[in-house]
Amino acid sequence: MARIILQPLFLGLLAAIIVRVTILQAYSIPSDSMRPTLERGDHILVTPAAWGREIQRGDVVVFRNPGVGTGFFVKRVIALEGEHLEIRDGRVRIEGRVLEEPYLEDGPTAETLAEIVPAGHFFVLGDLRSDSIDSRVWGGLPQENVVGRARMIFWSAGGVGASSASAQSSESSPGRSGGPRWNRILRPVR
Repeated sequence: MARIILQPLFLGLLAAIIVRVTILQAYSIPSDSMRPTLERGDHILVTPAAWGREIQRGDVVVFRNPGVGTGFFVKRVIALEGEHLEIRDGRVRIEGRVLEEPYLEDGPTAETLAEIVPAGHFFVLGDLRSDSIDSRVWGGLPQENVVGRARMIFWSAGGVGASSASAQSSESSPGRSGGPRWNRILRPVR
């Protein structure tokens, strides 16, 4: 009798562990630096970088902190290795062409910058440029730091909740409290 009950429970737990370790990982968003794409209190599912297609411009990625300290960040890939990136007159240009960024909420990018993204690196920026610590601060993101691509918001509440890990460190003010944001749940991350 115990075998009939315990065997399916064990197999279900084993399957959940395999999915968690190899296919999907969960992260919570504690800051506003990716707003409006991701908001404080969103919980996202991430597929490992080694699983699926290569990282491309426009992908939202979770990665280990490339600077001093620990933790995870989530940002958008803007430029790939070897590309000439320029931020001028409030616009991002890749190889001289203006990058269309419909996901931006806070207007033009204020900095002026020109560089070639080093081999083995990405240039990443937050969608809320005025409140983001990103490649403008610490330079190119080493590709080996990328954990994976953000795929979907599986839960969203009006503040920071507990999840397996936090993507982004303390970039913004403390979280707001609130109930579920049903209109964000199961939304793909684009």
